[in-house]
Amino acid sequence: MGLTASLREPDLRVVPGQEVSAQVNLLNTGSVVDQVTVDVVGQASGWSTVEPAVLNLYPGESGVARVTFHPPRSHEAPAGVVPFGVRAASREDPAGSIVEEGAIEVAAFTEFTARLDPSTSRGRRKGRHRLTIINGGNISAPASVHFVDPEDQLAFRVTKPTLIAQPGLANVLRVQVIPRKRFLRGPNQPHPFQVMVAPEEGDSAIVDGELVQQPMLAPWVVPLVAALVALAILGTVLWFTLLKPTLKSAATEAVNAQITPLSAAVDKANQNADQAKAQASQAASAAAAAGGGGGPGTGTAGPTTGPGGTPALDAPVDFRIQADAAPRTDNGFNTFTATGQNAKPLDITDIQLQNPAGDSGTVEIRRNGTVWLRFGLDNFRDYDDHFVVPVHFKQGDTVTFAVQCRNPGGKHCTPALTFSGKTTS
Repeated sequence: MGLTASLREPDLRVVPGQEVSAQVNLLNTGSVVDQVTVDVVGQASGWSTVEPAVLNLYPGESGVARVTFHPPRSHEAPAGVVPFGVRAASREDPAGSIVEEGAIEVAAFTEFTARLDPSTSRGRRKGRHRLTIINGGNISAPASVHFVDPEDQLAFRVTKPTLIAQPGLANVLRVQVIPRKRFLRGPNQPHPFQVMVAPEEGDSAIVDGELVQQPMLAPWVVPLVAALVALAILGTVLWFTLLKPTLKSAATEAVNAQITPLSAAVDKANQNADQAKAQASQAASAAAAAGGGGGPGTGTAGPTTGPGGTPALDAPVDFRIQADAAPRTDNGFNTFTATGQNAKPLDITDIQLQNPAGDSGTVEIRRNGTVWLRFGLDNFRDYDDHFVVPVHFKQGDTVTFAVQCRNPGGKHCTPALTFSGKTTS
């Protein structure tokens, strides 16, 4: 028993999104009928097919299988030379199975996409947006952020006007849109603009945005001021026509009530003084008639005072997943989940990623093992996102937080994922 195989095109080149083929010639050198299985091993096996994959060969008979490589136009097909092997496995003589080696050169490409959240902002002095840039190519590529304002009415600020975008990773930048002129009152003024992400090679990604500039005085301020002025005028009229005369009359009555007893006390004191004066005059006359003299009289009088007067379902829910992943030298991920998250259907409306230690590597948010979002740890310390349309998870669907730690020196990666929403029926 025996088997020989030869690869006619061992060196290939392909552009991602296209395909290229190679022919494999097989010969059964044994003395019995053999069944040969042909497949591809190595990194290229994920984007290759063999036709036919199984051949039945009589003794001395040869056969041909065609291997087709079709790398996807994404970061999953890295640029450069990718070695591969075509394995021919004999059913009758497993030990005689052979592998023919070759290499395929995958061309490099860049393909940027961008998203602006929210697409329309509102404000009197500025508008705030988040710009998410994703390099869908298969190589790292520099890019710069530019703004187009057709009306020349806006100024722009961005946290990182130039960046090196890694393949398959999301870069989140904060953008401020500032109107050059402000206005006091009137209707809102829309200002459209565009954000352009321009790589050094390849097409630019362009996304539309708008700032709705609001007046410095809110629409309710003028009616409120007019109402306050009207109330002030009404209060003044009431004061002079009703309240002031009433208060004046009440004050006069109160003063008269105090003065009346005092006047009576004063009149009585005056009467007592007149009587004392009359008695003193009589005493002086009597003393003169008696021929006696006497000095002037002395005495004290006490003070005279008067009286004084004086939901079950549609319940909000949130989960936090804290990762603790050791650095890896392979391409694998450490995965983490939240206990009880998949017990009920869930609509996720918000996510927040935290990287307080400044770890290096890659994180993925997966739904049942399928990558939903992917981020580079080097690109953020804190990242939050709000979904206008909630992301629905059925009962039993699992949110997995996957971490590929690349910290030097054996330092663990400790990023965290918090997501919130509400349970649904």
